[in-house]
Amino acid sequence: SRRRNQWYQLDYSKGQLIPVLNNQGVSGHSDKVLKEYWVGYTEGRVGFFPREDVELVEELHPEVCPTKDALLRSLLDPCPQLKFNFNYIRQEIVNNLVKWPKFAREVGFNEADIEDIKLRHRDDGKEQVAAMMEDLRQRVGEERPELLRTIMHGLFQCRIPFKKVDCPQLALNILLDSLLYTVALSMHPNYRELGSRLGYSIIHLMTMNRQCKGVSSPEKPCQPEYAILQEWRAQQWSGKNQDPVDMLQWLHIVVQEMNEGNANQDFRHIQGVILFLLCYRRIPT
Repeated sequence: SRRRNQWYQLDYSKGQLIPVLNNQGVSGHSDKVLKEYWVGYTEGRVGFFPREDVELVEELHPEVCPTKDALLRSLLDPCPQLKFNFNYIRQEIVNNLVKWPKFAREVGFNEADIEDIKLRHRDDGKEQVAAMMEDLRQRVGEERPELLRTIMHGLFQCRIPFKKVDCPQLALNILLDSLLYTVALSMHPNYRELGSRLGYSIIHLMTMNRQCKGVSSPEKPCQPEYAILQEWRAQQWSGKNQDPVDMLQWLHIVVQEMNEGNANQDFRHIQGVILFLLCYRRIPT
């Protein structure tokens, strides 16, 4: 049996059957040795395991495969570790979510609640969605980590047809932005070092910092680190040859090097988001 010394590394025993959820290799260090890891599922957890420890078996063993609820519950493990920008989440939901009552029911609204929102904003569908999100924020509390998990869970459970909106992709966008927001808050006030490690010039970084100061307010704070990471994602993740998993691994290395010696900043939630990125398309909708 392997001793669980990381949040997202699987425990397993010799001869145990482990469903492989994604065989895209992810590099990582174990005992200072670089290894290739795959993603599997066991004992209610999604996690990494060394490729060298696996012997592939062709037969299907459904008894060890995760259910939708079990897979979703495990993949949403990073949510309590993440901060989030509710303004971004609300805007993504408003701009993309159609048939919003299906989503509202999954996050706790009853039919009376839904009808009340429709009556208050009778002629504007987007205003209805915005009002629903505001009501959800007040019900759960913006500072509580349950809010992010509730939204993510609702997107996978609402069963809106794929041709209407790609709910899994919407959930991924929200989770990735929440990760970048969390990293940004953890890096503050080191925007110059963070930006330079990501390839930006000092002049560009100082310009972004001035722009943030110009638009920041208590209702809509602007951290230069967050703006840098958002721009980095928009610019560097858009190329056909760029793998988001590689980009997150690179970010993980950058923030670990910047916080070397700080035991309180290990950024293991980045590993959890990588797992989500590798497996979220396996969740039935």
